[in-house]
Amino acid sequence: MDKHSDTTWWSGTRQRRAVTIPAIAVLAVVSVAVLPLALPLTLVADLVRGKHFALSRCALFFAGYLVGEVLFLLATLGHWLAVAGWTEKGRQRLFRQTGWLGNAWARWMDALGEHLFGLRRTVQGLEALDSGGPLIALFRHASVGDTTFPPLILGVAGGRQVRYVVKRELQLDPIFDVIGHRLQACFVARDSQHSDREIQALCALLDGLGPQDAVAIFPEGTRFSPDKLQRALPRLEGRLSGEALACAQSLRRTLPPRLGGPIALLERNPGADVVFCAHAGYEGAATFADLLHGRTIGRTIQVRLWRVPFAEIPREREALIVWLFRQWAAMDQWVELQFQQAGSSPGPAHDNTL
Repeated sequence: MDKHSDTTWWSGTRQRRAVTIPAIAVLAVVSVAVLPLALPLTLVADLVRGKHFALSRCALFFAGYLVGEVLFLLATLGHWLAVAGWTEKGRQRLFRQTGWLGNAWARWMDALGEHLFGLRRTVQGLEALDSGGPLIALFRHASVGDTTFPPLILGVAGGRQVRYVVKRELQLDPIFDVIGHRLQACFVARDSQHSDREIQALCALLDGLGPQDAVAIFPEGTRFSPDKLQRALPRLEGRLSGEALACAQSLRRTLPPRLGGPIALLERNPGADVVFCAHAGYEGAATFADLLHGRTIGRTIQVRLWRVPFAEIPREREALIVWLFRQWAAMDQWVELQFQQAGSSPGPAHDNTL
């Protein structure tokens, strides 16, 4: 959150939004205006390239994204006016009622991916969300596409009020900025010079955690890539030992969890069960170049959830680190198995469809 951010960050809310919101509006207008001219060109290029019309799909996707962002920003403005969001009671109503808007944005993005790129998703283990009680949910991070998982899985499928931990740079995207701050999300600086302050802000999400609440975090801190994994492992050799280090060194498809925020969150857990979310298939959408080359078209994204009761989670820090890395190694093995079964390209599963 802004009040916890480094003073060097360009983070004044009004100043930031005075730039980012008009910029998004201009981009949306331009994208709609040029689409009738650009689309025939992309279609011709796609016929030459032979990559399943990837350029045309991307043009339509980004136009849909920008137009959707403007429409949802107008919805947030209407909501703010309707509940008198400039008052203390109005701000409280915004906090209680904005969850549906965040969930609706995730569904919009999910629909664009489904219809334009032919993406499908199957989910194993949705029953992990059935029983009550607060949750801390830890998600694998491999693509910008998986950022919709917390609202879709916890909010839409699980009926939870979600408290988000997200990287601070997302404040430059107006819809994340506005909705995130209304939901009191924690915008963390991943390489802050004031890590203790960032951890305190993150752990504040646990305050007053109710039976239908969930805290969502991506413990890896950034999207997976083989290069990032190779850089991360040597840094852990002086900080981990024994089973935790062995688990980290066994990783092939995930990055090791960070030892700061995620561990602090679990250490200060007041009684929430922990849900893990593994997924495979979004690797083809990790970068903009992947989208342009059509690597994500027609993919089936496989998702697996499992839940660990609070009583089974260690409380002492070193044991907790070993436990977390053991769970993460199990996630990594599951992802690797999906690649092996699909010949390095995860294919369809047959389970609950979200």
